Amino acid sequence: MPDKLIIFDYSGTLSPAMAAFGASDNLACYLKESGLQEIGIKDNNHFWNVVNEIWPEGSLTKAGYAGTLQNHLFKLFPATGKMKIKNAVDSFAAAYFSTSVIDDGWRNTLEKLSRDENSLVVIATDSYAETTKTIIRNLSQWRIKAVRVGAKTASNFIVANSADIGADKKDRLFWNKIRTVCPAGIKKILLIDDFGAAEPQGDAYGQKKKIAERRKKTVALLTAVFGVPVRLAPAANLTSKNFVSLLF
Repeated sequence: MPDKLIIFDYSGTLSPAMAAFGASDNLACYLKESGLQEIGIKDNNHFWNVVNEIWPEGSLTKAGYAGTLQNHLFKLFPATGKMKIKNAVDSFAAAYFSTSVIDDGWRNTLEKLSRDENSLVVIATDSYAETTKTIIRNLSQWRIKAVRVGAKTASNFIVANSADIGADKKDRLFWNKIRTVCPAGIKKILLIDDFGAAEPQGDAYGQKKKIAERRKKTVALLTAVFGVPVRLAPAANLTSKNFVSLLF
């Protein structure tokens, strides 16, 4: 029975590539290649304005990244054919999720955790609905079985996505949901999260003030919900080697 709960953030932590997708040069390239630039999203600033507008719905519902972005662009560019918008959005979203892989440096650690009966791993992310399947698929490539939070299938790897839960990590409801699927014997928690620090410039999620607030509130919520000590391991200073020393 697991007595350790290890909570990983995804974008920027397990997957630096997911955050790096929005880096200035990368983003400009993908906007052009997908067709979004031709539709009317002329530059990176315009793109981030759009993303910041769709984020509340996209991250808290099952509408998905492609769905919320597409519907927003239908309204923003009504004179553009819907099929043209759909094709551009689908191309852009496919590129985003296909590049959002887990850094290979985490492989040995995650494989070890998947075999550890005393550990329960939760990948907790504020993200779009498609991210859940992306994470599960990426782990499966290393023969690590993961399930979405609330799934009936047993696994010691659980993906908890704000889009599935309907609340994000700064809300108690998010952690209460995770608590319902955890065994009663959890004695300690290790949290590995950059709290949005790796998000590219322009993404409102990565604002410094919000990062500090998110960090403080998340640790307080975890402590209140689980009633056990929470050890914070900032992702920016973490390697597989010193992670193992923290836990095992």
